[in-house]
Amino acid sequence: LILLNGLDECDGKEAQCKIILLIGKFTLQYPTSPLIWLITSHPEPHIQDAFLEEELQLAYREMRVLVDSDRGHLDAEKYL
Repeated sequence: LILLNGLDECDGKEAQCKIILLIGKFTLQYPTSPLIWLITSHPEPHIQDAFLEEELQLAYREMRVLVDSDRGHLDAEKYL
């Protein structure tokens, strides 16, 4: 498991989107890789748009976790 926590806090919107693209391309190019990527971020529009790129549609699964809810706290504890 590779955890990239707080993608929205990385320096620069362009770099954030490039990270998403690189990880997505890697997962598509190496589908049998044992690596699992977990990327967390606030729902910034440019980050959401980067995940909507057509070439990345099969590269990820989105899970929204609302950290203000009891369910969000339980989900976060489950994955961490």
